[in-house]
Amino acid sequence: MKKLILSILAIAAMTSCTKSSDEEIDPNAPVEIRFGAGIDMLSRAAITTDGSGHPTSNITGMQILRGTDGADPAFNTITSVTTTADLKTDGTFENITTPQYYKSTTESANFIAYWPQGLLASGIVNFTITGEEDIIVAPAVTTTYSNTPSTVNFQFAHKLAQLQLKVIAQNESASAFYGALESAKINVPSKLDMTIKADGSTELAANADPINIDLDFGPITYSTTETSASKNFIILPVAPTTINLKFANITDAKDYDIKDLALLPGKITTLTITVNATEVNFSSTITEWITGGTDGETNVGGN
Repeated sequence: MKKLILSILAIAAMTSCTKSSDEEIDPNAPVEIRFGAGIDMLSRAAITTDGSGHPTSNITGMQILRGTDGADPAFNTITSVTTTADLKTDGTFENITTPQYYKSTTESANFIAYWPQGLLASGIVNFTITGEEDIIVAPAVTTTYSNTPSTVNFQFAHKLAQLQLKVIAQNESASAFYGALESAKINVPSKLDMTIKADGSTELAANADPINIDLDFGPITYSTTETSASKNFIILPVAPTTINLKFANITDAKDYDIKDLALLPGKITTLTITVNATEVNFSSTITEWITGGTDGETNVGGN
């Protein structure tokens, strides 16, 4: 009798374990969509990086938008941010305000993301910049249904350009005549609109009712033997056509025409001002945006 009771108890225990295991794995449970990221170019202003180009602190408040599921994402119809999240230093996201799940087993899910926060209305995001802020955007990423959690890997890149000045005197008499450069001002748009297209691509431009600001590079000391570099401003990639310069030995500030200056997203344009005994000349070069990151090849984590 004891053997029979033990056998019955053993079978009951096995049955109980089997039911518990079945209950833990629900094939009909919603499948979560996770987020990871790579960053082509890191921000100089807002993202601190280590020697390898990885951010040393989280990038908070990433804005994530979900388009229409399926082949036609229709991002231009999105009226609000789907969720926000913080990008960690290993390329994964945390603090997702609204977890995302597949809505169908047959249709793909579509996402775009941008940073920093901007007011979204009618498919347009409004930003206000002061020359210090960065704007990074990841174009549309599509993920198809899987019965296990899958990861959407965003690839962020800059929408703005950097501009810096370098000043040099062609000879000592020119340096003595002009004196140090006390201020260098450019006038740029501060109110920007990012239009989101149906496919998730974006275009950044000055607002139709523009609000411009003067950015002052400040005093720059120079000589005939070395070139002094200014700080960098992060601005819309539309090159200013004039620059206002005030030299110490010249009474009044003056607007100078700048020709053939180009600004490109994710690039640094260096405008070199060369003074000689009779005039001020300008030249420019474009290099990769490497301050705070790499030249566009860095992936930060991701799954």
